[in-house]
Amino acid sequence: MIRLGDRSQFTAVRQFLNTFYPEDSNVLADRVGDFDPAKHQDESPLVRMLFLGRAISMEDWESVAPGEIRTVFSDLGLTETASQGRIRSSVLLYRLRGFLIASDRFTSDEGLVSRPEEDCVYYALTDTAHHYLYSLPDRRIEQALDVGAGSGVAALLLSPNAREVYATDISPRCVLFTKFNCLLNGVENIVAREGSLYEPVEGLRFDLITCHPPFDISLSSKRYVYADGGPDGEFVTHGVISGLPKMLNPGGQFVAAVRATDRVNGDLEQRVRGWLGAEHADFDIVVVVRSIVQPQEHAISASMLAKQNLDDYQEYIDLFDGLGVTRMPYAHLLIERKAERVPLTLRRLIGKRCTTAEMQSLLAWERAKPSIRLAGARLRPSPHMELRVRHRFKNGEVIPVEYAFHVEHPFHEQEPVPEWVARIAALCIADRTTEQVYVLIREEYPIPLADFESALKKLITMGVLQLASGSNTISSN
Repeated sequence: MIRLGDRSQFTAVRQFLNTFYPEDSNVLADRVGDFDPAKHQDESPLVRMLFLGRAISMEDWESVAPGEIRTVFSDLGLTETASQGRIRSSVLLYRLRGFLIASDRFTSDEGLVSRPEEDCVYYALTDTAHHYLYSLPDRRIEQALDVGAGSGVAALLLSPNAREVYATDISPRCVLFTKFNCLLNGVENIVAREGSLYEPVEGLRFDLITCHPPFDISLSSKRYVYADGGPDGEFVTHGVISGLPKMLNPGGQFVAAVRATDRVNGDLEQRVRGWLGAEHADFDIVVVVRSIVQPQEHAISASMLAKQNLDDYQEYIDLFDGLGVTRMPYAHLLIERKAERVPLTLRRLIGKRCTTAEMQSLLAWERAKPSIRLAGARLRPSPHMELRVRHRFKNGEVIPVEYAFHVEHPFHEQEPVPEWVARIAALCIADRTTEQVYVLIREEYPIPLADFESALKKLITMGVLQLASGSNTISSN
């Protein structure tokens, strides 16, 4: 078990790993618990022990680590005696975006996966972890909070741009790992505290709150702290969001990646607004859906994962029917305490990428859109858009019968449009102003100016059109 030592010990470990532990060790993520000696004997002893979860011989350990380093590893609980006189790491240790991260090992001495403990500190190399960590904002912050810190990786990623980061978790083991990883990386502006939701930071307020909550629905009595989201999978998500009016400063943001539910009584974004309570009008909400699972699909996969059979399938279905679940989106959330006029509640499908920057840009555009005046602006088609035209044989000729724009950046958009709207994108070239485009479109279609401007805003919102480089800034009232 890891132990907190002094700074000099962690400095020695950090310098050793930075010199001898390969920079690309984390690209082996798909091989955790899948070590095949016939294929992987070329890996260094450090990678085999620290990352792939294998026990190595004392000779191998001595060949890569001098005596004083071996002593420090032992003193910090990073290494322990394994079977057959070998040595093993007590943790999985890997690099993630410049930081060294230790989390719980869950492999045997031979690298075989075993069932994790209920309070396991799960490793941060899964797809869902990357989705969350990639979406974190990269801007200066005074005071940030990561709820459900786990290994502390999100707090570490936020630390270079924050004056102070609080990292909280209900699990004492997670708090220990967070403190350990802060010392391992020489980071001193993170405060790790134990407790449920906002209890450890009562009386404080934050400019940024982040969370990657547990969201599994388990029918068994065994509860995994890192995964269990309560009877409906939303216990932690609901709790964190409902506390935002008390915990988030004006202008502050909440960023999360969650799996939650659309229900008969409202889709996720509408339910989130309800969770915010009486002060909901102070907040703008963006939900960017990465994927959607039907309740029946989840019932099958969850039952098979737990028992390798469908014994629990009907119990899951009865649960979802009782809750009125219609779909289960996995989504990024941005909630900002900066509502202007009517608060915004937006939902989009993810495009090729999704960070807080894309969500923030969406909010900024939607806030400004009612007062935007496009006169004098120069727009051009986005390189990310496609115009797809469907044809049909009719009255002796092949004619176009449907026009639809498809966009994959910044969000996934797919929408049929009238022919004249499709023509707008083709005319927004050659550095033309919107007035010049309107004159040209009027030659073919008698479109009122108000409808034309409304169509332009719609195409900008979808990502079909964008401001041309060097164009005058779009003005607003």
